[in-house]
Amino acid sequence: MATYDAGFCNEVSVTLGASTYNNVGASTITGYRSGSTNSIGVTANSANSTITGFDCSGMADGFTFLIHEDGGVGSIVFPHLGASSTGNQFKNMNAGSVVIPPFGAARVTYKNGYLRFA
Repeated sequence: MATYDAGFCNEVSVTLGASTYNNVGASTITGYRSGSTNSIGVTANSANSTITGFDCSGMADGFTFLIHEDGGVGSIVFPHLGASSTGNQFKNMNAGSVVIPPFGAARVTYKNGYLRFA
């Protein structure tokens, strides 16, 4: 397990297909713990992988985590208010999708019932 920052001590990783993933949690990512996992390494499919939300059941308001694309061949797409359950969705600026390119990273904060990119 790579350590990106001393503050990221609960890192997990997952390889995703060219599909849409809703309410991503422990059933999708081995070792994921909502409100505790603070670094998620994703190997996206070359045709891109879409995540509409994460299981936020254990997240306190203000909890922040890092998502990074580690595979180098595909992007991760996060649509605004996608198909995930309310409270697990991304609320993006300008109501558009956020895309993390190959080897890119972004911080996400859980705030007021939504996931928001910093």
